[in-house]
Amino acid sequence: MDFARNQLEKYGWREGEGLGKKKDGQAAPIKTKLKLNSHGIGYNPGVEYSNNWWERVFNEAASNIKSVKDQDGSVTQVETNGEVEITTEKKRKGKDLTYNHFKKKSCLNGTKTEELPESDSSSEDDTAGGVSDDRLFEICGGRTGHKGSRHGLNLSGKLARLEQQEKQLVCKPGIQRLPPPQSSEESKVDSDKPKKRKKKSSQTN
Repeated sequence: MDFARNQLEKYGWREGEGLGKKKDGQAAPIKTKLKLNSHGIGYNPGVEYSNNWWERVFNEAASNIKSVKDQDGSVTQVETNGEVEITTEKKRKGKDLTYNHFKKKSCLNGTKTEELPESDSSSEDDTAGGVSDDRLFEICGGRTGHKGSRHGLNLSGKLARLEQQEKQLVCKPGIQRLPPPQSSEESKVDSDKPKKRKKKSSQTN
């Protein structure tokens, strides 16, 4: 900044004057501005919570298997495609990169303008349908993913075992229990009290 000012003053410029031959240009220096907002960036923090990639992968894997019923009544499963791409990113359909950032609205054919049909703007594969976890839990009748929940088991055995171990430890002799932790107010009062110093008794001969 100082170097540029010295160069301008060397050729007759004074502070407050504009730049240029007629001194009618910009008088204030160009300064960088800090960007303290998120306008124009295009980042949506809610996208990661709406991307249910596990449902998409499951649906793709399930669509590869087709059940075929024979004449004798037996059902055979035929696998159509062997591989399923597993990715946590949202799947996007491949698009023509000729008009990468432009939306084609119409096409000019000679002297006639032909309107193009609007394509689906959302190219993302939303297989979940936007169902929340609470709604899904309600739809499933309160059942969860583990098989024992169908029979009323709620995996409380581990908590019961831990509680039993704690009782056994408390009953054992020789194990000292820790005092309950002090609240922040009590510890503050203790720290505010002046500490008493022990006086050393000096023996005189």
